[in-house]
Amino acid sequence: MNPKSLNVDEFFGYYDLTQKPKQWMEGVCSALLKQMCADEQKETTKVYRWLIMDGPIDTLWIESMNSVLDDNKLLTLNNGDRIALTANVRLLFEVQDLSVASPATVSRAGMIYMDVEELGY
Repeated sequence: MNPKSLNVDEFFGYYDLTQKPKQWMEGVCSALLKQMCADEQKETTKVYRWLIMDGPIDTLWIESMNSVLDDNKLLTLNNGDRIALTANVRLLFEVQDLSVASPATVSRAGMIYMDVEELGY
């Protein structure tokens, strides 16, 4: 998915204040991560689940991912829900550059540089 194609509320979730009582609206990223982490799997098989985010880094959403990227592997949402990444869930960010990412974000991710001339089709 392209995180920049959604606003932060659509990405992580938000409270709909137009409804009484206010209602939590699930975001795309949080819904996907909940589903991926809830899938049960047997210990004998290692089936990895990958959430691929292909698009530019934006400080509005990437800073909220820092706790997922560090040793805690825990995403805390505005409604208080916590999504703990399971051992079989992986996040992949395909970006052009990290010009707006903070040093804290950069230090939490492994980097692979691919030269355009080496990529081919």
